[in-house]
Amino acid sequence: MYQITEKGVTTMPDELKPCPFCGDVAEMYVTKHIPNGYDYTPRCTNPSCCGRLSKKYNLKETAEMQWNRRVENA
Repeated sequence: MYQITEKGVTTMPDELKPCPFCGDVAEMYVTKHIPNGYDYTPRCTNPSCCGRLSKKYNLKETAEMQWNRRVENA
């Protein structure tokens, strides 16, 4: 489920895992760029967490996959 706010943030609580650094809720920050595309930046909602500094992706699916990627303990 998507929720777009006036700041351009699309939250996806069911599709993004919690932040791997602090465990807080994650959000997808969406910015429009010229000419007709969007940048997707998965990030932590905690403003003091290092998970706020995240890479931009051109595809939402790639952004979700990269954020949700975790190293499994063997």
